Order: sequence, then structure tokens, then C-alpha cells
Amino acid sequence: MNRREFIVSALAAGTVGRAKMAFPQGGGTSAVEQYALPSTGLFRVKPHAQRIDARTVGVGWMTAKPATGRVDWSQDGGKTWQKAWNEEHGLHMDAGSCIHCVELRDYDPTKALVCRAVSREISAFEPYNVVFAGDEVYEEISLDPTLPQNGGYSFAVLNDVHCNLDVYPTLLPHFGGPVNLTIFNGDIMSSISEESEIYTYLLAPLAYVTSQTKSPCRYLRGNHETRGSLARHLHDYLPLQEGRYYGAMSAGPVRFVFLDTGEDKPDWHSAYFGLVGFEPYLNRQIAWLRQEIASRAWNEALARVVVMHCPTSGNDQGQEWRSGLTRLDKLEEVLRTARASVVIAGHTHKRESDAACEDRPYLQVIGGGPNANAADPLGRPTVTRGDVVGNKLIIRQFDTQGSEVAHHEVTLSDDLGSRPVLMVE
Repeated sequence: MNRREFIVSALAAGTVGRAKMAFPQGGGTSAVEQYALPSTGLFRVKPHAQRIDARTVGVGWMTAKPATGRVDWSQDGGKTWQKAWNEEHGLHMDAGSCIHCVELRDYDPTKALVCRAVSREISAFEPYNVVFAGDEVYEEISLDPTLPQNGGYSFAVLNDVHCNLDVYPTLLPHFGGPVNLTIFNGDIMSSISEESEIYTYLLAPLAYVTSQTKSPCRYLRGNHETRGSLARHLHDYLPLQEGRYYGAMSAGPVRFVFLDTGEDKPDWHSAYFGLVGFEPYLNRQIAWLRQEIASRAWNEALARVVVMHCPTSGNDQGQEWRSGLTRLDKLEEVLRTARASVVIAGHTHKRESDAACEDRPYLQVIGGGPNANAADPLGRPTVTRGDVVGNKLIIRQFDTQGSEVAHHEVTLSDDLGSRPVLMVE
């Protein structure tokens, strides 16, 4: 039975809401799979947390069978609990689904957060008869305060993992200390044709990293994650800011901009069979970016960080892949005026650091590739770490051995004498 046949038959049985499919369970062998993919029980994938904006965090998980979805959360050590659902138009949208995404709004990022993803199997979902199977079960995640009291901020960026699950337990010990946010900067998967690819190579790593760092993540799409028939449904599986892959977020002294650079070839390229439109998509982002860099939130931030998968330029690496890709030139024109502190990218599978110059007035840092045994050390996996300390943005890169392979310090203009220590929108 193909995916369409499955969904049609499930709709007839009244068991499908959003796009979803229950796959047989079975634990894998990697540390990520062993933690995040239970071999028994209702949960298909344990929950992960995604930072959506200053006061909103999303919790996502999957169940092995159609079920309810709710998050109970507490910020006083479990003395009191609040409940949240994915509610639209008065309906709990996750009911009868295997995919669950719930936003917790107005949480206090200066306090620890405990979240319980709660589900109960629905064995029949008819207009006037809903049958439940078993009791409610939950999986819990704990987050440390995501906004430090000292006025600083720390984040990590992973990129171009390409389904190599061994990258996560290898790099996590070398993050260089606790972080408040981990950014997945694209090509975490290599293509998307089966739902099992989404939950094994994206949702499971998000859950694993959330559990290990006790901090939320932020997923940003890469060009490979636009490939395959199921790529068009990837957004269904993730808590996203306003339903978009791109967006902006304030976190203490930092203003982040996340850009979805899309594919790495022109829309007319034969590889896409006339089925993509990244030119108008990026044009919309550029118009949005012009508004963002004129905003008070961007201009009053101490550090302004742009994260995107495909870099717009580079001093040292070949840019043959950019042949004919003029839309990135348009994006670069806007970034030149943005007063960004740093632009962090990936895609090239070769770590690189380009100092600010006349044509590109910002530091650009590119992460490495997926293969820890690559002959060229520049192509091996890296984590890019950013720390705001005082009026400095310190950008470092670490390899799988824990060696610091890049170190940059950007002096931040702190001309906002009355800028509060904690900035929460």
C-alpha cells in the first residue's frame, strides 16, 4: 500500500487527521535511536522542544498509533501544571493523529520548564463515537532556563549531518559548555521519501539533543530537505514559527534571523522537473528581511546573528554550485546593509571562516560536513558555538576530537546605555 492509498483508507476508517502514518516500531542501534525511538509502547518518537520566539516553545513528538496529544507543563517544580493543546478553530487538531505539535505560550524563559507530552490511543474516531484504548501515557522533558540571568547567551549550530546519527553523540561532548539553544542548520536529512526518514533522522536527533542539553532546538531547512515527495509535508511534523521555516527571534541580547535559502540550483534546472518555485519564495523572504533589519528588535539587539544553510559568498572555497543562482546575489545585497554581527552557514561540507571585508561587512562562518573520516580535515563534522559575553560575540568551532579549530571575537556596539540585562519581548 502506497502513502496515498494508506491515507485514503485511513480517512475512510476515521483515523487520520493531518498527514500521518504509523510505522512498525523497533529500536535502532545508535545512541540517538536507543534514546528517542522506543521499541514498545505508544510513543514512536520521544518529545523534543523547539524555541519559536521569546516566550513560546513548541513541543513535538510522534505516537505509533493515532492518539490524542496534549502537553502538561510546570515552572514551579511540579506544584502546579498548565495544559496546552494544538487547538485551531475550537478543535484539538492532534486528535486521531500520530503527529503531535503543541505550542506553550507565555512561558517564562528565565525559569526552568518541565514538559510532559501526553497521549492516549484512539482506536476508533467516528462522528458520534470515539473509542480510546489504554490509559494516558506521557514522556517528560526538562529544560533549564533558556535566558541566563547574567545578560549573556550561548548557542550551538549543527549542519550537514546527512543522516549520520553518530555525529550527535560525537559532537555533543564538545559543545564547549552548556548552551541555551541548539540550531539545526539544514541538510540534517539527505532527502525525504518515507516518514521513517523524518522520525529517524530529524525528530529523533531533535529529541536526543533536547534531552542531552536540557535546552530547546531550532530547525532550519537545508536544500536536501526540499527533495523527495514527502518534503512537501515536512512542516506537518514540526512546531514552526507562524508555520514558516524562516523567521526571527529575540533571545536576551541576541536577535536571530533564520533564512530558508532553498535549493542550490535555479528553479529551471532539470533536477527539479518544473516542480519548485524558490525564486518567488526567496523574494518574499527578502521583502520580509528588509522589514526585519529596519525593526527596533533588530537594531536594538546587542548581537545580530543570521543563520542560513547556503552561504551567499565565500573567499576561499569554489562557488561552482552557485552558477546561475542569482537569487542569492539579491539576498547578499540586503545582508550587506543589515549590520549583522555574524552569518553562519553550511552546505559546502567544508568549514571556513571569512573575516568581514568591504564587499561583505560581516564575519561569515561555515560548518563542516558529515564524515568524521573525511580525508580533508576541513570536511569533517563541526559544531559552531556562539557566546555573548559582555560586549563580545565569541564564535568558536570544535571538531569531533574536541579541538578548537576556529576562534573569532566580534566587538559589539553597545551604544544602548539603558539596554536591559534581560530582553524578553
